[in-house]
Amino acid sequence: MRGIKKTILNQLHTPKTFWELMRNQDVNAVQLIDVLNNLYKQGIIETKTQKIYLTQRGERQASKVRLNRHTRCDFCDSGYLIDGFGDIYYRFKSYYDMKPKNIPEFDQGSMRCKDVLKRLAFIYNKGDLCNTRILILGDDDLLSIAIAITELPEEIIVLDIDERLLHYIRDVSSKEHLNIETEVYSIENKLPLQKNMDVFISDPVESLSGIRLFLSRGISLLINGGRFYFGLTHIDSSLSKWHKIEHMLVNGGCVITDVIRDFASYPDIYYNEIKKRLFFDPGPPPKSWYTSSLIRGVKLEDKISEGKSVSLGTSLYKDDETITVK
Repeated sequence: MRGIKKTILNQLHTPKTFWELMRNQDVNAVQLIDVLNNLYKQGIIETKTQKIYLTQRGERQASKVRLNRHTRCDFCDSGYLIDGFGDIYYRFKSYYDMKPKNIPEFDQGSMRCKDVLKRLAFIYNKGDLCNTRILILGDDDLLSIAIAITELPEEIIVLDIDERLLHYIRDVSSKEHLNIETEVYSIENKLPLQKNMDVFISDPVESLSGIRLFLSRGISLLINGGRFYFGLTHIDSSLSKWHKIEHMLVNGGCVITDVIRDFASYPDIYYNEIKKRLFFDPGPPPKSWYTSSLIRGVKLEDKISEGKSVSLGTSLYKDDETITVK
């Protein structure tokens, strides 16, 4: 935990909220809370008006490790613009604003509308939209609709457990004459299709058991050379979990080509457990506090199988690190 403490001391050269600190950590929220609680007990940090400050003792320690140069751009948002998709954005937003409400039992949480378009722009920039067959496992964000409006893919298939969501996607697809196929599907079951897909996209659950299941199911349907995209946070997933996921992918004949930190924000994510565990009041989080990195990879060899049907119970959604899951 020494490296975490050093990072925190560096970042507190100006007072910050807990939520601001969390956004720039490599550790998950559970680990960060433990470190901050220890620093608080040791008198290295204190809080005023729901901001975290260094005490005099903390200032003395921070002076030995401090970095003073400003290196982050305050204007660009992950480096991708949606201006080139302005026509699609306004068509899509009208449907996004009317979509069914998220259901906590399905661990649903939607990224901001503009972040859906940012993901679209990134996938487009990689050349993974035109004349491709795309599989989306779980579509709380309605990415399938945004992609289909471009009229670039050859085929889009959405598998999701939420019948309300699929009904809405079908209605929009019919109204807009889009090429989206949908099917009700629980990730615990074997896949209902045998297709060679070019692209697989998902925002999986972040329990280790659950994310392994999502990725193995989706990647198993890709052709060799197929591309996959998924989101992963540092809030609900430690570096150890990241390592296990990367190990699974590399050993499964895949390579990671891109990792873009804080690519998307998810409003209205559960945070009460974080407040319960802290020794001080962090105050309310900003709308954009829960961010996810976007990971892109390529399947080189056919080593990952979809696996058999399973029954994981709550471990599908939760493990010791998933602090934002009710």
